[in-house]
Amino acid sequence: MNLSVKPRDNTLPRSGRVGLLGPGRALRKPSPGLRARLSQRERKAELNVATCYYWGGLPCSFHRLEAYATWPLCSTARRIPSSSMSLLPCLRWSRSRWWLPLEKSTADLLADVLLDAAETAAERHRGALRERLRADPALLIYAVLRGAEGGRRPPDVVSVPRLADRLLRRLPQWLGEADRQLHTPGVDAGHRRRWQELARRALQLPLEDRLLTAPQWLRVLGPPVPPSWQSYWPRLRDPEETRDPDEARDPDEMWAEAETQPLEYAAPTLSLHRLAGLVRRERSLRERFDARLAREKLASLKQFAYGLTHEINNPLANIVTRSQQLQADESDPQRVESLERVVAQAMRAHSMLSDVMFFAHPPRPRPVKLDLQALVADVVAQAQAEAERVRIDLHVAAGDALFCHADPALLHDAVAALVRNALEAVGSDGRIVARCAAEGNRLTVEVADSGPGVSEEARRHAFDPYYSGREAGRGLGLGLCRVYRVASLHQGGAELGGGLAGCVARFWIHRGDLL
Repeated sequence: MNLSVKPRDNTLPRSGRVGLLGPGRALRKPSPGLRARLSQRERKAELNVATCYYWGGLPCSFHRLEAYATWPLCSTARRIPSSSMSLLPCLRWSRSRWWLPLEKSTADLLADVLLDAAETAAERHRGALRERLRADPALLIYAVLRGAEGGRRPPDVVSVPRLADRLLRRLPQWLGEADRQLHTPGVDAGHRRRWQELARRALQLPLEDRLLTAPQWLRVLGPPVPPSWQSYWPRLRDPEETRDPDEARDPDEMWAEAETQPLEYAAPTLSLHRLAGLVRRERSLRERFDARLAREKLASLKQFAYGLTHEINNPLANIVTRSQQLQADESDPQRVESLERVVAQAMRAHSMLSDVMFFAHPPRPRPVKLDLQALVADVVAQAQAEAERVRIDLHVAAGDALFCHADPALLHDAVAALVRNALEAVGSDGRIVARCAAEGNRLTVEVADSGPGVSEEARRHAFDPYYSGREAGRGLGLGLCRVYRVASLHQGGAELGGGLAGCVARFWIHRGDLL
């Protein structure tokens, strides 16, 4: 299926072509009748570019165009110009567009990042992106300016580690936008020679000064850069490049290094745009599958909890009642102790059933204004006796009052579950620290311990009521799924992570309306 853009066509394009609406006009907003047939989201995207596209003779917006242009059954169609394979997606400001080159080694790295989205590979990708940002001036300029496109002013200073994190998070979105691949200009040998020269000059400069060459890079395939956009550009900083001014590198040495490591601005053999589209669709399908699986699991858990509570609680109540009667008439201390253990284990089973029932059908929160820092300190104080008995240093980090609108009983249970999980993990002779933090309307409670830590699989399923992590040396049980449920009731979430040693369990909630 052929895809093209025809700027001056007063007839509907043939099936399978893309054209502009309007007799003899290169850009024209869609008619009222067409706007009525488009959704509000698609209409906004269309009006932003003042262009209406067609696919198969039917009007579509950029959102639909992106889905159609990356349709896997049409992989042999010429949807995007071949020159776009040697260019990064365009940068935009107002009505102007600019293109930067895509270096061959950079393209290989970005493809590796797209294909390997595992959490275990994130740190490796982050380090590789940092090194590539320092070695490829075009990628560095693109990462900085892509964050300075919108109306909201970016930070005054950005660092290379922060740019690497931004690339890691947004790479599928940045590379997968079809509208940034349209109207791509042609690339010839003169453009590549110019980029090689700019790269050699940029690599002679300290990294903090390389953004000064951005107007020259953008001018190769674009109009002059407006001063209004340059005023949005932040300053660059590289923590690893800070050195004594007396130890500044010799310019001749930097020039020789740039000559020995030339950048290849040749067209790669892989379309990153098409790859990013496939990755985005795969992630979207996976997220929808996970969401549906969670709903199905919750529905089955409700049925399971209702039946289990009725069928098991009655026998447990009889066991406890009969054990207490025998205990009252028993004079042998050993038999009394045995009966006490029977009662304790029966009550433990009842508590587990209560956790399952709470997850399946939690109570409605009754929010009031409270100080989260004081609530965490109160929970820690209640657990001090147990911590001292097993020689564990348990304390709460000092902090200011953090007021929120939440249910104090539910939050108390959630914090107590985190502390209890940490005490079970450490066992004895360890350390546990609880702390609170605020970021905007999000309040976070985290409990860090010096226990044995958790595996990657246990971290993914820690808040799943069907999962038990006791084989990993840590009794996750049902307490953490209760934590997740409390957090979700307060528009938040929970996660289990690792630290330098041990484990860090945290949950976050929305601050709520304090008025």
